[in-house]
Amino acid sequence: CSGIGMCQASGRCSCGKDRGLEDCSGCGASHYTVSKQPALDIIHRCAPCPMPKNQVCAGRGVCVDDLYAKAVGDAWDVGNGSCICAATFFNGSDQWSRQTCAQGTCPGGFQEVLLPAEHLNHPRIKTCLACEACDAGTFASPGGQCKSCHPGYFSSHGSHSCSPCPAGSSSRTLGAVECSLCSAGTYAPSGSAVCHPCAEGTISVKGSAKCEPCNSRSIFWVHADNQNLTCIRPSEQYLILLLFFASS
Repeated sequence: CSGIGMCQASGRCSCGKDRGLEDCSGCGASHYTVSKQPALDIIHRCAPCPMPKNQVCAGRGVCVDDLYAKAVGDAWDVGNGSCICAATFFNGSDQWSRQTCAQGTCPGGFQEVLLPAEHLNHPRIKTCLACEACDAGTFASPGGQCKSCHPGYFSSHGSHSCSPCPAGSSSRTLGAVECSLCSAGTYAPSGSAVCHPCAEGTISVKGSAKCEPCNSRSIFWVHADNQNLTCIRPSEQYLILLLFFASS
């Protein structure tokens, strides 16, 4: 076992966490070769990968350890101990100029979550922290987590903030992805959670930001489809009949 590990009854070597290969002569996962023993060139001296926040590469990428170097290169290749970050927004280096991925944050509209890491090609690391775009109806400030938009607001995929509903529309629920136009006879200013009914003597069409007053000699009339409202001026005969029935 290269004078490093312990030989078990089965004849196999029991190596430490920093050792690799069947005879313990190589470096294990999250370790890389810094030099080889002068007397025995096949025995590697191993060093650990960066461990900020007590996680290899801060959990935000994979280390170029010996396992990675051999997986993407040749069997005799060794690693350099630097980190490959899962997101371009992650960075940082240590006193040995190794990239650590410990600094940097996800930009607005993204949140830091655990995602598959197959694209990083490490034979052991299958997931790591990376940046994922917020769903429609949510938002995230830089370095934050995705949160639902409040009523009266909406957002699209990957938004850093929620937009107020345009005047003449509203959204009643948390996490709205769009706003609904106000029906005829109602109105809403920008950022409204509900559409408000027009006051007596005023009128509006579908999608109105405000209601318009009717002429003092007009009455309010709603069409059957409830989509178009108009103020109409009644005939004198209609007013006489109205007054007659009102007084009878």
